[in-house]
Amino acid sequence: MPRNSGDVKSKIKTSVGISDLKSETDDGKKLLVKEDVHKVLTLSGFFSSVFIREATTEIPELEENIIRKPITEKRVSNNKIPKKTKEIKK
Repeated sequence: MPRNSGDVKSKIKTSVGISDLKSETDDGKKLLVKEDVHKVLTLSGFFSSVFIREATTEIPELEENIIRKPITEKRVSNNKIPKKTKEIKK
């Protein structure tokens, strides 16, 4: 353990918050977004184009799911994990 933790903290570079963002305007001009307010707007615009807001008034009813074969407990030993992992990756 260091004698004075202040010495260690002064040598570690950590950043807090959201780093600068690269963005593009509608006409194709590239920007570097530095201010927090503009970062929020940029991220909001990006994620709103990816995620949609679904109507909560038209939620479908799910059919009853009848389980014909119950799920049984599976036991895996530690020495089989690497083998199973390789099988999954194939």
